[in-house]
Amino acid sequence: MDQQSIADRIIEVLEPYLGPHNARTAVKTFARRVFQRTPDTLTSEDLPALLDGMRPMLRTLVGEDSAESVLEAIKREVKA
Repeated sequence: MDQQSIADRIIEVLEPYLGPHNARTAVKTFARRVFQRTPDTLTSEDLPALLDGMRPMLRTLVGEDSAESVLEAIKREVKA
């Protein structure tokens, strides 16, 4: 079984809310903005800072309550 990267798992959670292109772009943008790295280098240890960086964008796009639900879903998916 092929192990998905952290970035792929985050994108998978974001896709229903942002669409596939915007989900991929968001992860790429915030990996670069927060860590100055590419998404394929993200680790589970990077998750809290990445999600904090994404929070304002998600609140703007999906609303505060939905944003928190999405962030929690990402945490669950990445830990799984």
